[in-house]
Amino acid sequence: MSHEVADARSLFGMCLGNLVELYDFAVFGASAAVLALVVTAGHGGLTSVFVVLAASLLVRPVGAIVVGRISDRVGRRAPFLVMTLLTCTATAFVGLVPPAARAGAAAALALALLRLTQAFCTGGETSSSVTLLFESAAPERRGLVGGFHLASAAAGMALGLGAVLIVDVVLSPAQLVAWGWRLPFLAAVPLALAVFGVRRRLSESREFVQARAIPSPRNEDRDGTGQTRAGLTLAVVTRLIRRQPRTVLSGVLLGGAFGVTVTLWFVYVPAYLLATGRASAATALGPPAAGLLATAAFAPPGALSDRLGRPPLLIGACVVLSLLWPVALAWVLAGAGWVTFTLASLGVGAALSGFVLASYLPEAFPIVDRATGVGLTYGVGSGILGGLAPLLAGWLVARDRLPAIAFYPVLCTVAAAICVAWSAHRPDPAGVTRMLPDEAEPTEPSPRLPVR
Repeated sequence: MSHEVADARSLFGMCLGNLVELYDFAVFGASAAVLALVVTAGHGGLTSVFVVLAASLLVRPVGAIVVGRISDRVGRRAPFLVMTLLTCTATAFVGLVPPAARAGAAAALALALLRLTQAFCTGGETSSSVTLLFESAAPERRGLVGGFHLASAAAGMALGLGAVLIVDVVLSPAQLVAWGWRLPFLAAVPLALAVFGVRRRLSESREFVQARAIPSPRNEDRDGTGQTRAGLTLAVVTRLIRRQPRTVLSGVLLGGAFGVTVTLWFVYVPAYLLATGRASAATALGPPAAGLLATAAFAPPGALSDRLGRPPLLIGACVVLSLLWPVALAWVLAGAGWVTFTLASLGVGAALSGFVLASYLPEAFPIVDRATGVGLTYGVGSGILGGLAPLLAGWLVARDRLPAIAFYPVLCTVAAAICVAWSAHRPDPAGVTRMLPDEAEPTEPSPRLPVR
């Protein structure tokens, strides 16, 4: 099989899987209002469902780091296959959760456990699949390939919002509550099985195989079982933070800015508008879906980062979002109308396409720690900062402080832009870009190649 065919298959497999996983995430968020009624029997309202969502997002970094470390030890292919299978299983069972009227508190507990499982697996799948996709692409096309990865994520979320919208429009309220809400979840099962079928045919990253064949202190630092002495301990994470503090901090803040935007604008806002009756299903779900399609349309030109570098696009995206948030969010939450919501969503979606994280993050770490580094930065940022966003928004809404909600995403985007600029201007001396693993650790720090 030629390298071009193998690379195309890797791109298709990674993007299709990303689409299905983000589809499920969007379906859960868009179905928050009906889940609060059916699964939690109305106890806690919308907040109860977003507590489950936030808790699951807080678990995502654990999966990202643990599975990322395994990927750095045994390869990229096997971990993401296992994560894909577990995600498929959890998705199927979400659509089969019994209502609270029949199962009582066990229904809410089952939903929480399934979401926690999905979050752990999604975090682990992201760190391994992004790394495999990055290493499978030609160096001069990694921005383009990363753009397709982002486009697939946005398309998956748009598809999820569209599925919930169709069910809400076609079925009566009684049918929706009785059984209709399950249909968007169950629709993911055949898609997920197709993803598993495609991904199981993928081969291991050539770059990873070549790197493991080169003798180096870390490759030889193994015990009799073939496991590194550091294993899955905090020592690995501590080493990354110590050696590349600016890189880790900028990655966490970028992941946070991205995660906050996704969970607030494309998950919380539609659910809030539906739950409070401020908008119909078409008005609440249509504009965010259009914004996500804008992200999908503009993301492939991430190839610009192959020529201009990654930091300019990332900084520009953060600046645009920081200007949009205070103007648009309060108006939309107050029910400004579908025209305003649509225009704002298109702007947010277009700005989000500049987050070339699928090329920026793996490029910033050496091969032996690459998946762990991606999991640490994106997992912690999107999981913790993004997971807290809907809870903070709900707390502020309960106190009638709608304008204050925008301060949190603005803070995240501004901090990310500053840190990326700082990291690009003064890169970590220990950072290694586009090189095989540290064949021999230098006695004196060598300047880090600029992260594009």
